[in-house]
Amino acid sequence: MTLTETLKRVCEAYGVPKVEFMSRSRVRRATQARAAFCYWARIKTGKSFPEIAGHIHMDHTTVMYHCKTYPDKVKRYRDEKAM
Repeated sequence: MTLTETLKRVCEAYGVPKVEFMSRSRVRRATQARAAFCYWARIKTGKSFPEIAGHIHMDHTTVMYHCKTYPDKVKRYRDEKAM
């Protein structure tokens, strides 16, 4: 899987247009989609943090942060939905 394919799938899953995804918007759905992209891009492509960051015009440390925190955020969201 490529970074472009991963980006397309994440945008579809979150219902975020690519333009909004690539913008500096801080709308929740856009920020969640960016976090998901960073995580899944790392898992599915094995690309480095700087490569992923360059693809979406982010700093590599932001990608590192999202890769570290995304699984916990998903788990917390699922636990809240179960209540």
